[in-house]
Amino acid sequence: MLSKIFRRIIRAIYVHNKLVFYEKTGDQSGQEPDSVISSELLPGMEIVDLTHDNLKGFEGVDKVKLLKEIEKGSGGKVIILGSRIVHYSCVAYSKLFLWEVQRSLLVPHDIAYIYNCFTAPDFRGKSLFPIMLVHITQDRSKRYMISVLEDNVASAKSIKKANFNEAGFCRYRRMLFIEQIENNTKLKFV
Repeated sequence: MLSKIFRRIIRAIYVHNKLVFYEKTGDQSGQEPDSVISSELLPGMEIVDLTHDNLKGFEGVDKVKLLKEIEKGSGGKVIILGSRIVHYSCVAYSKLFLWEVQRSLLVPHDIAYIYNCFTAPDFRGKSLFPIMLVHITQDRSKRYMISVLEDNVASAKSIKKANFNEAGFCRYRRMLFIEQIENNTKLKFV
């Protein structure tokens, strides 16, 4: 309890986040095909669109959070097993707030930005995340981007496994009320 309070105090004083961006385009020449990743889900699992109707009656996720994403105009996919959502990934096509850098990202019209990806703890390590990324990125006419905090090694590994390439980073620092942002991507933050 005390350590949680201490972490919150430190976070209020000092923040340092490095967000690494990855990109996947329709032209993946020189890359192994996505079929290298087994698209086989566990028995009884299926991938469905993230919609109001598909969230009804399911447990295992914060449905209010996902309904807000739908209302903002985002799409996405969920992996269901029985009455449980075991993974979800959202996709934005316009403006999106990235809490890691405390800025809104203006998503370019030719990019689908994948974000807010979550796998239930008891289903981690079963390749659901890279399978979902391959499923989302099947339309080869689009460009896709995704980002991950630098220290989230497991997610970065899954993203690379789905044939995404590193496309830059954005570093955010704040000490008390002084902010600094370093962006070496072509993306525009406001």
